[in-house]
Amino acid sequence: MSQVWNGIRERLSKVFYSNEKAEQIRVLEENLITMQSDKSSLIKETDELKKEADELKNKIQNFNLVKEALDAEPRENNFINEFASLIENNFKKDFCDNRWSSNGAENLRDLDNILKELRLIANCPELHSKSIGAIGGGFSSGKSSLINSFFTGKNVKLAVGTMPVTAIPSYVINSEKDSLVNGISFKGGKFPIALDVYAEISHEFMKFIGLDLNKIINYITVLNPMDSKYFNNLCLIDTPGYDPASSGSMKYDSNTARKYIENAEFLIWTVGLDTNGTIPKSDINFLMDLDVFGINPERHLYVVANKAQLKKQDDIEQILDKFEETLDENDLSYVGISAYNSQKREIHSFRKCDLFEFLSEHNKPSKKYPELKKRLFDIFKDYFLEANNDYENKEKKRKEVKKLILNALASGNINAYSDDDDASVELESGLNDLVKYFQSKEELDKRINNITILRDKFLECLNNFCETAGIERTEVKYCEFCGEPHNTNGRLCIKCSKKISGAQPIKK
Repeated sequence: MSQVWNGIRERLSKVFYSNEKAEQIRVLEENLITMQSDKSSLIKETDELKKEADELKNKIQNFNLVKEALDAEPRENNFINEFASLIENNFKKDFCDNRWSSNGAENLRDLDNILKELRLIANCPELHSKSIGAIGGGFSSGKSSLINSFFTGKNVKLAVGTMPVTAIPSYVINSEKDSLVNGISFKGGKFPIALDVYAEISHEFMKFIGLDLNKIINYITVLNPMDSKYFNNLCLIDTPGYDPASSGSMKYDSNTARKYIENAEFLIWTVGLDTNGTIPKSDINFLMDLDVFGINPERHLYVVANKAQLKKQDDIEQILDKFEETLDENDLSYVGISAYNSQKREIHSFRKCDLFEFLSEHNKPSKKYPELKKRLFDIFKDYFLEANNDYENKEKKRKEVKKLILNALASGNINAYSDDDDASVELESGLNDLVKYFQSKEELDKRINNITILRDKFLECLNNFCETAGIERTEVKYCEFCGEPHNTNGRLCIKCSKKISGAQPIKK
């Protein structure tokens, strides 16, 4: 009996033990579910906190970027300040009305462009020996991707995307040193931009911070390693894409693109093959409105059919044929066309010369001083020319009037010695009025002298600036009539055949 009871007790014990284990397992499973739920909540909270931290970090970076841009003051440069003062206090005051030149507004713009270039060189001294080319094209045509393909360093990449991303023009320059990005503020001050911040500057970035950076940052300079074979003496401007139907900030992009493209020495125009199999009509209109590249033989136009990896080779050949046809039909001359893959830095096909041949051809040191001096002389040659033309026209009229009077006197129709006092007074008064109308040689000399004095003041500022900036000054003389360089030993300008010495009392 004892054995039976012990057996029953043992079995009951196992049952109770099993039930206890089951309860423990059930409790553990409930705890596990609760812990997993808590874990998911914690992960979600962590992600949200991380997101908030990233947003806070971005806001701090954005705040710092805006603060540094607003705080950046231009370096004091007496010669730049004096150049600006001459524009504001002398040129605008005395040389912008039609009495001096019919091109007053255009000449003022050209002087302002020279001033901007002096400030650009002051902020980025590396530029003074570079030839500057612009990269232009419509939105999402691959301008920034094209420039990125030229980088050998990995630290900097221009912002790219299918939406408009280039918000501020960038001057991209080859550098053997570490990558360096600087912003130039609306006041002309220079400030550093962190590489990771620069990579994010885009239209979306500006929407995120709720501020139009274009109003406080004029442009950016980017120094980054590039192949010296093609870029040692080149600077490329990454311009915002244009949109013919743009408005608001996008309209600003179009105007900005136009401004920076117009001042470049050559233009590489990009067309994205993901959306176009030919050059869009709006691109042609933009180029023709510029009235520079493809029209002026000294300002070269090169066309890149970008994103060529998206097309078959047979299609590419047809596309390039179509490009040539479109350019020829619109009388736009071009140095060459390349079908290009920016991702792999590959040229799939080309016409005339390939892209790297074109870049190599322009990879020459810029002769900045004679270039700036010629631009200055081109501005003032208008005033010399119009002053001389005005004098010559009035001198011609004076001789014609004198001839008419002499003929009238000889014919007897006018009696200069008439007893009629009123007639004599009237004739004398009329002759005096005619004499006052015609410009005397002394007045011409005075006018020429005023033009010369102001031009030479600008030239002195330019000379002093170039000396302090380390820009070599090569003495080149320019004809005030046509703006062409001439041989000072000759008596006549080869271009316009005007006398070099004795034509005007101008100190060169």
